[in-house]
Amino acid sequence: MSETFLGFPLQAWGILCLVVSVAYSLKWPKPNPDRVSPRRSALVHIILRWFHSAVWLLLALACFMWASGPSAGANALAVAALIVYVIFLATLLADRARD
Repeated sequence: MSETFLGFPLQAWGILCLVVSVAYSLKWPKPNPDRVSPRRSALVHIILRWFHSAVWLLLALACFMWASGPSAGANALAVAALIVYVIFLATLLADRARD
């Protein structure tokens, strides 16, 4: 695998992913206080609060691993990021549908 993506080093992509992960963990969209439906369950709250940041963290780790050479572990991290993102999106859409 090339050590760049779209002309930028994979380490730069990894740092960008880390920045997005930290930013999203600090500033995240909170539920609407005027929502009609009851409170979220603990699992839904955890998924909506942390999974988006986890996706970016997994992508950052995958970028750093890919930068050091081809790795099945990096591929596994990227697939894990995809799975976590699908769970996040499905939960988000289900939560929004409740409103």
